Amino acid sequence: SGFFGNDAFPLTMPIKSTKVNTNGYRPRHLTAAGVIYGVRSADARIFTSIDWGVTWVPIAASSVLPDTPKQVKKLDSGKLIAFMKSGQIFVSDVNEANFVEKYNTNSGINDRFGVDVYGDLILVGGYGGVNTNKCFISRDGGETFSLLLTHPSASVSHFHDVRYDPYENIIWASSGDYENDENIFYSNDL
Repeated sequence: SGFFGNDAFPLTMPIKSTKVNTNGYRPRHLTAAGVIYGVRSADARIFTSIDWGVTWVPIAASSVLPDTPKQVKKLDSGKLIAFMKSGQIFVSDVNEANFVEKYNTNSGINDRFGVDVYGDLILVGGYGGVNTNKCFISRDGGETFSLLLTHPSASVSHFHDVRYDPYENIIWASSGDYENDENIFYSNDL
């Protein structure tokens, strides 16, 4: 898992080791088939690369997004899900086009952590804005979301991460940043 998402890395890489200058494209998800989804701050589009970041092609319909997505994930359904800085969550159709806003957490979303996708289960932790003390869940591939967790402290800065552990069927959430707000929460009943 890690930086690119839950998909396993391909077993055979085209090259043993090299450095690729992505020229401002920021990788956000790597599929098991070796497709990289990325963004760049210059516009509100999502790009793909099938040659390990050497060349990038925009997804035509993604120009309808209001801003540069913070995170992008390819869902098992074939759809893309895009998480915006302001907390808006958009889901595409299976052709990676026609993005529709499905939910707004009213909370900032971090570009490196705080989102987890496992099958149809999607978890989002608040990072900035109004709902920094909340985590959200979708059980249907991003079609609907609901509140998962509200931190009991009114002074909590934000959630650092929220993850699903498929081996133990537990959701973990960690908050921060200071003293009594640095907590770990878990749920074994989703």
